[in-house]
Amino acid sequence: MAIDKNDLAVINSMIAASAGPAGPAGNRINQDFGPLFSQYKITYGTALEFITDTMYDTQAYGSGGVAQLNFFQNAISLANPATTNMPLAGTLPDRQGFLVMSMRVFFGFQPFSTARTASGSLQNGLVADMVTLLTQGVLNINFLNKNYGFFPLWLLPAGGGAAPFFATEGATADPGAMVEFANNGIPDARNIYVMEQPLFLPPMTRLGVSMNWNQPAPTITRAQNIKLLFDGLMVRPIQ
Repeated sequence: MAIDKNDLAVINSMIAASAGPAGPAGNRINQDFGPLFSQYKITYGTALEFITDTMYDTQAYGSGGVAQLNFFQNAISLANPATTNMPLAGTLPDRQGFLVMSMRVFFGFQPFSTARTASGSLQNGLVADMVTLLTQGVLNINFLNKNYGFFPLWLLPAGGGAAPFFATEGATADPGAMVEFANNGIPDARNIYVMEQPLFLPPMTRLGVSMNWNQPAPTITRAQNIKLLFDGLMVRPIQ
């Protein structure tokens, strides 16, 4: 909407009045400024807005094995914006909910070198670690002592399924070594687990989201970060 000179004059007078000597600024701002003000205010009563968003959190799986990892239990800070974006630890704020429409699991593996295993032997290394964690782990969602599903981790790709990459050291004598990297799925935004029925996470309710593994918990080559992502709509009053 274009703002003409008359509208701009009204807005300027509002700003001047709110900062004027007639009283505290808060009292002026809360006053009813008349019909024109409703065109420019940023709050709209009880109406809601739905914003495309992603909730994410990161936990470390230790090389010696972990029975359970609890997600969304830490709040975002300037020191960890890539680790989580939770506004509060373990819960959503008052008057803010989240409609989960899809779920993804991303492994923060870094490429590293491992000795090539003899032909016919059980393979070790990063790709084997990922397959082990995917096939032996489940995601558990629980709110107010009620389960909303156990999901095998291999069903929740970051983009499709284990996608390994290898580069062997050709100049090295056998057994030599190889550099390997793996991601939980082909990186394609269409290749994710979409929920048949979205799950609404209400405000001010403790989030019970965990990953659990078969016991004894599987060991891996080295500790790895696992990121859980909920894609959907953030719901809040229009402001």
